[in-house]
Formats: sequence, structure tokens, C-alpha cells
Amino acid sequence: MSPVDQLVSEVRRLLGLLTDIKVLRSRVSGETAILEIVSHSPSATLAVELLCAAANVSVESNASSDDSALYGITTWDLVVSTRGFDLVPHGYLQLLAIHLVWHLHAIGVIPEQAANALLDMWHGGRVGARQAIQAGAALRWGPNEV
Repeated sequence: MSPVDQLVSEVRRLLGLLTDIKVLRSRVSGETAILEIVSHSPSATLAVELLCAAANVSVESNASSDDSALYGITTWDLVVSTRGFDLVPHGYLQLLAIHLVWHLHAIGVIPEQAANALLDMWHGGRVGARQAIQAGAALRWGPNEV
């Protein structure tokens, strides 16, 4: 499995941890990954839209989906560039993965240690109080130096 396919698989898993979100299918074509999801609540849809906006990922309604036609549900396509840039080898797909981990940690779905293991792998900023203290010390800023 290619590194991009592995990352798509991980993003699918992370999206599946969101309440009321189900990933129906995914595919990679060239330098673009497309993940088709269904949302069962407006709040879940909004959460995905905000995460995608933060990661510069397109969210498109897919009324032509077989699932939309058969079951009367709205499916969404997350259209994600996998083209690398700067220090981000897998492009906006990698940024989406990072934002998902931050969000899932913030809502208590992923514990700090597991979140940081993923974030380290994807070069994302770490989560947790210890990291905030270390970041403050690195910037020579702390509670006594305000």
C-alpha cells in the first residue's frame, strides 16, 4: 500500500470516529483523494465542513451518489489534494488528518498519547498541557514572564 493510500485509510478511520459521520467509500486519482461521506446530523456536517475549511479541503454535495438516490440521504465528497508542498509531503490530505486528530482529541475521543503519536508522524503540533509548557519555555514565555 502506498503512503498516500495508507494516509487515506487513516483519514477514513478518523472520520469514522466522528459522531454521526460514516465514510462510504474513498478513492485516489492522480494527486487527488476523494472520500464520500454521509452525515446523519447538521452538527456533524458543520464539524466536517469546519475541519475541511481549516485544512483547505473542498466539501461538495453529491446528490448523484447511488446512496443519495437509493436512500434519500445527502452524501458529501471531500476532495483533497495529496500533492506535497513545503514540509507537508502529502499535501492537504495530511493537513486534514492533523486537524481531525486535534479535533478528536479536543472532544475526548483520542487520548493525548495516541494523538501525539499521530501528530508526530504527520509533523503536526502536539496536544496536551506538557506540550504547552514546553512551547512556552522554548519561546522564553511562561507564567512568571508575562
